Amino acid sequence: GETATATNLRTGGDHMTDIQKVLDDSGMTLTEISTKYHIPYHSLQNWKYGITEPPKYVSEMLHELIHLH
Repeated sequence: GETATATNLRTGGDHMTDIQKVLDDSGMTLTEISTKYHIPYHSLQNWKYGITEPPKYVSEMLHELIHLH
C-alpha cells in the first residue's frame, strides 16, 4: 500500500491547493519564482508542500502573473 505523507494529509490526499497547482504549472523553479516576484523562498516552499497557504490575493496574483509569463 501507499504510505500517507504529511503533505498528503494536510492537503487531503491527492487534492492540490490552488497555489500548489499554480507553482507546478508555472514551469519555473521555486528559486526562479522567488527571484522574479520577490517572494521569500521559504514561503513558496511552505505553500508548495502544503505546510501553510498564502492569502487568497497572493494566490490569485501569482496565478495572473505566471499566466502572463
